[in-house]
Amino acid sequence: MIRAATIEDLPQIAEIYSYYVLNSIVTFEEEPPSLDEMRSRFEKVKKENLPFIVLEEEGKIQGYAYAYKYRERSAYRLTVESSVYVMHGSNGKGYGTLLMKELISQIKDSGIKTIVAIVASPQSVDFHEKFNFRKVGTLEKVGLKFGGWLDTTLLQYDFF
Repeated sequence: MIRAATIEDLPQIAEIYSYYVLNSIVTFEEEPPSLDEMRSRFEKVKKENLPFIVLEEEGKIQGYAYAYKYRERSAYRLTVESSVYVMHGSNGKGYGTLLMKELISQIKDSGIKTIVAIVASPQSVDFHEKFNFRKVGTLEKVGLKFGGWLDTTLLQYDFF
């Protein structure tokens, strides 16, 4: 079941995200954010009336997705950046696909015109291209994690 995330979901959301912070390049954070920081991020998304959703199965959060302002300046007001994370070990079950489809649907209904994804792994590029995100650029060696320099690929999905 996909539903709107709540404050009560944040411990499970933080657990999912912490795995990726500590073990992957899908996020450039190097220390897992505290529960208070996750609450602050959640509240910022909700304050902007943007979607923050979870996929729940048998009472356990299996993944989450949200959109947030791409940049703070007003000219970017109709562009958001998307994020999708699934519980480690549940990859390949289609949870990410379900979350992304729902996220796109909710963003479209909000009047937003463009979704941006900024990703570092080839798997993330492939995932986004399944939903008709198109590559629009690469920033080379912009992140340093696990002792190596990382590129990011910028992808874009337009509603017009």
